[in-house]
Amino acid sequence: MEHCRATNARKPGGNMAHQQPIDEVIRRHYDELSPSHKRIARFLLDEPVQAATLAAARIGELVGASEATVVRLANALEYDGFPSLQEALRERLAGRLNAPSRLQFTLDRYPDSDEALLRAVMQADMEAIGRTLRKTSPAELRRAVDLILAARCVHILALRTAASIGIVLYEGLSQVLGNVNMLEPGLGHLPNQFLTLNQDDLLISISYHRYATATVKLTRHAQEQGIKTLAITDTPISPIARDATVVLTADFSEPWYFFSAVAPLSLVNVLIAAVAGSRREQGESRLEEAEAIYEKLDIFYREE
Repeated sequence: MEHCRATNARKPGGNMAHQQPIDEVIRRHYDELSPSHKRIARFLLDEPVQAATLAAARIGELVGASEATVVRLANALEYDGFPSLQEALRERLAGRLNAPSRLQFTLDRYPDSDEALLRAVMQADMEAIGRTLRKTSPAELRRAVDLILAARCVHILALRTAASIGIVLYEGLSQVLGNVNMLEPGLGHLPNQFLTLNQDDLLISISYHRYATATVKLTRHAQEQGIKTLAITDTPISPIARDATVVLTADFSEPWYFFSAVAPLSLVNVLIAAVAGSRREQGESRLEEAEAIYEKLDIFYREE
């Protein structure tokens, strides 16, 4: 970790909106929208239940816009009309309910059958990976890899339910690179750890809906300091994605009351593999050194 010590410091062609996740549609059009349409678009993503169920007139009342303005947003986003836009919102709703609502949704759909639950959960996870695959740009993946390889130090910030994803990313990158740091929460340590970051570093922030406040605020602080950021998140306009250098998004499966990390973990696995492929000799050397240490310390259990 010596490399990480403190130092001185477009508009798409064609009418394809209905074939894309609504998050991506809004992302592509966001800069072109009027202020009132931007306000409505943020409401659609921030208030998924209301956006998916309320009439256009009521949504307009809540955001201070007319019903006609809400309807025109659907056209601006290249949907056939507001009903088509709202259908896309309903498809997205599954990943946005709060924990009690997700639990009730799960129990309502699969009340007694273990077999149905087994199939439903695993099928949903497979579909989430498929959606993530379809919307992940190889060019953006390469940009993320290049950021990692060019950084003096790679810092990973992943709190609460995103922590497990951050740990997997840290372990995978650490086996290949010698300049990876997992930022640790607790006892006010995070602000102190941020003092070691400089503009030659990369901050990888991982957060999803019901975003951890500390992750959002520290990511914005890093961006204000001119530090490059890679956001791994659920929507291209999430709080950590809006000003990120590169954004990678992963999909959720269904509104289970617990967090399903299958799709983001798969995306992280791809990122680790891509970095390893770009640093093959370095990775092999580090793994050989690690194996020697494991053997010396008798790390892994073996049958007598």
